[in-house]
Amino acid sequence: MDAQTARDTRAKLIVAIDQERFLGGVNYFCLAQALMVEETGEAVDLESFRNRERVWWLVDDVPTAELVPGTLHVAAIEDARVYDANDPDKDKYQIARRSRQPSSEHWVQVIDVDRRVPGIDQLFDGGVPFPVRPFKRVFFRFRDGVLGPFHAEWESENKRLVPLSPKGNAPEVARIAPERLASDPGRIRLDFVVGKYDRSPGSGTRDVRAELIRASSVEALVSDGEPIDAMPLDEVAKNYAKLLRSKDYKRPLSDDPVGRLEAMLDKSSSSELERFERFKRALATFEAEGAGTERLSQPLKYWLKSFVGTPEAQAAPAPAAREEAEAPAAPPPGGDSISETDFTRRLIEGTTAAGYRFADDDLIAFHMALKASPMVVLAGRSGVGKSTLPRLYARALGAPEDLLLVSVRPDWMDDRDVMGAFDPLSQRYLPAPTGLVEFLHDSARGDARDRLRIVLLDEMNLARVEYYFASFLSALEQPPASRGVRLFSPEVVQASDPFADCAWLPIPENVRFVGTVNVDETTHFFSPKVLDRVAVQSFADPDLRNATQSIDEEAFTLAPRVPFGAWRNWIGTRDSVEPWVAEQLVQVDELLGWIRSGIGHRTLHRCLDYVAGSEGLGAALPRRRALDLAIQQFVLPRLRADQPDFGEVAAALLELLQESDYPRTHAVLGRLADEGGAVGYWDIA
Repeated sequence: MDAQTARDTRAKLIVAIDQERFLGGVNYFCLAQALMVEETGEAVDLESFRNRERVWWLVDDVPTAELVPGTLHVAAIEDARVYDANDPDKDKYQIARRSRQPSSEHWVQVIDVDRRVPGIDQLFDGGVPFPVRPFKRVFFRFRDGVLGPFHAEWESENKRLVPLSPKGNAPEVARIAPERLASDPGRIRLDFVVGKYDRSPGSGTRDVRAELIRASSVEALVSDGEPIDAMPLDEVAKNYAKLLRSKDYKRPLSDDPVGRLEAMLDKSSSSELERFERFKRALATFEAEGAGTERLSQPLKYWLKSFVGTPEAQAAPAPAAREEAEAPAAPPPGGDSISETDFTRRLIEGTTAAGYRFADDDLIAFHMALKASPMVVLAGRSGVGKSTLPRLYARALGAPEDLLLVSVRPDWMDDRDVMGAFDPLSQRYLPAPTGLVEFLHDSARGDARDRLRIVLLDEMNLARVEYYFASFLSALEQPPASRGVRLFSPEVVQASDPFADCAWLPIPENVRFVGTVNVDETTHFFSPKVLDRVAVQSFADPDLRNATQSIDEEAFTLAPRVPFGAWRNWIGTRDSVEPWVAEQLVQVDELLGWIRSGIGHRTLHRCLDYVAGSEGLGAALPRRRALDLAIQQFVLPRLRADQPDFGEVAAALLELLQESDYPRTHAVLGRLADEGGAVGYWDIA
């Protein structure tokens, strides 16, 4: 099909991004090339796309992460608004506005993975690396077999493709011989070149191959393959727990769960029997090795916990036993000898080894913020590594398993969405699937008491933080010994409830909360109540000219674990801070008082704690540089540049905080002052 026919018939085409997006006037554009007609698979005549065999695309409403060269989209074309046959930069056609679709209903994409077929749980837990966003429905082609089809989600920051938990009890997924897939008549291979007309720094042409299978061929492929059970075990355990509760809600889950489930299952279903055998093996592993086992995923361990133990073991410990349980655990040998400078060096070098490029100042600032505040917010555009940094920090501590990922949903409205609620029918507490209750409960017991543990709230401002996180915002301002949230009244639950001792859920001192935020039209801004309680860190844009070709977090070699006791000793005390630091903050407070944005006691103490924590880093973080970071993280995010007298206050602050001593603070204030209130802190974060 030629371009003119495609335009006249409004045919949907499969197109590939050819060029990084660029700013043209006030809008963003990129180039794309048409590959084939989506519905029929007919190839397009590239020569009919004058002048460069490409099409213009106004991409203001397209996520930047989906504009990587090689990414496939479905769209129609129309005449370009400006076309000049003699100007090679003025192409004849452009992508029709609002015609773009990120996936195809007619095609399933084949994803090549250079390893052997993994276990289904390993595939769901770790996904597979993939550099660009593919179509939503995929086959995974491993060296020794093809698995699929799956619906998959592409994580833009991690460049990883993760299959989604299938819906229904018997998903149509199979293991298919590679040669069967290769011989299917519905298979199409697309070979094309991207970057040919890309003038971005560091760009270059490269060959791309994409392989597609007709959706109409999927049923035959699956029927010719070997059916497999494609439900991850954490979903299996959750469904079995719901089944037991619905059949006999008065009976404890831990009372012969295997026997009760065996009597309920459909014995004629080979898929169900295979799934039940997998569950029994996982349950046996959990009973034998406990919550510390590394062979099971964290979400799975949380659900399996419901099926084990006796009522006596789950009951709250006696007062004497509780006192003994809260005694500090002895640190493992060797881990407490590391100095803070050695630790930050380990963090910087390990991050580089894993293939990530963070500014050293950003890594140190994150470390300092964790010491000074129980909650840290990481702000920046998509793709800078906000979700990655906490994972790398956990690896630097020697304990990557001590990080809990909580993906915030936009429909969260109150505490129940993140913590769960008491069920009056079963008289049991039903924790939310986030795993946060179990994580906090475990953090105050056993060996976990002497490990720094991190809760990562990913995309935390998709919902209103002051709604779903209200109890925690109040609790985190209490003294460490008094931090906790009330989940339910202890009199309402049965003694056999696995969460009977969680009526008052402590938030241990060894737990830190980290949230990531993107600021766009789909998210909620933070209220003053939230900003007054968190440290906010924004990231410098990565230097893509120095970007690595591959990312592998496993290359960040684990070292001996850093005990929480040793980490806590790095925090420092306010008494060690020189008087001029407090005096400088008082002067800042006096100026901000003109616009009713004074610092207040809480922020003052946070800043002093931040500066106190710089003592162990010596020359790597001088006092004034630490104060610069503290002001940037605790003070500037609260400012409103649209206030009437902000210009005068900003000028006075710039005079007080000279650029030579406070470069980061000076840069942000200068930008806000130059824009005259047109932009706020979150527009430039």
